[in-house]
Amino acid sequence: MRVTSQSTYIAMTTALGTGLSRIQDLQAKLGSGYRINNLSDDPVGAATALHYRSLEADAAAYSGSADDAKAWLGLADTQLGSMTTALGKVRELAVQANNDSLSPHARQAIGAELGSLRAELADLANTSQGSQALFGGFAKTAVTRAADGTWSYTGDDGKVTRRVGAGVTIYANISGRAAFGFDQPAGKDLLSVVDAIAAHALTGDKAGLAVDQADLLQRTNGVLGARGTAGTTTNRVEAAQARGKQYADQITAERSQIEDVDLAQAILQLNSAQTGYQAALGAVAKANMPSLAQFLR
Repeated sequence: MRVTSQSTYIAMTTALGTGLSRIQDLQAKLGSGYRINNLSDDPVGAATALHYRSLEADAAAYSGSADDAKAWLGLADTQLGSMTTALGKVRELAVQANNDSLSPHARQAIGAELGSLRAELADLANTSQGSQALFGGFAKTAVTRAADGTWSYTGDDGKVTRRVGAGVTIYANISGRAAFGFDQPAGKDLLSVVDAIAAHALTGDKAGLAVDQADLLQRTNGVLGARGTAGTTTNRVEAAQARGKQYADQITAERSQIEDVDLAQAILQLNSAQTGYQAALGAVAKANMPSLAQFLR
């Protein structure tokens, strides 16, 4: 078969185009850092990498949810710790009030301090987390004092759930109903007990103070129990988050092996392609190219 100058020219230009396309493809990979920039580069690898990216997104969402849960639990732990400190002061004042030698003025001072501590405890109980009461479920307040001085739990039993890992869902909030004793008979909740101690301290009612101190111990234990729940739940969240990070790192590494370009290999291939292209250009320049008239024949 006779090879015409036209067919030689077409073969050369085709080869040059292929070489240039190869160079551009390698430059794109080096520029992006990815071996797969289009589905056509590696359909199976692209699908696998896409699946891994979905898993990475899930892991990131779990980690963000875990951070939010820790914010809820951390604030609860802090506020319950402050309540424990305040209750310790209430206990000390209750012991002081159980002294027959106290003057009326001294009893009034103790009563005033107890009233201040009760107000502090009420503020802590009504701590907000965003638009919700920290200890009140989905309500805006956890405790409310009526006009007659009685206290009631005005929160609800809503559970703030957070999914912190695959198959791991926790409650991020602590209910004040049980923590503050509102699941007990009327007048036995935390704030009512402090009010009772203040009233009995003013009158020097030792029998009443003895009952109050027993109630105060139970309410203190309730607060400590709630704080313990916050702590153990935080530990669970942190453990799930650590496992999730390890899993995400593994997924990222596997995706990188499929999707990321091998820089050393790509640079070597680019240099080789550029060398070949330059050689082809030189060969074309030395070739006897057909004239336009010959090409059109």
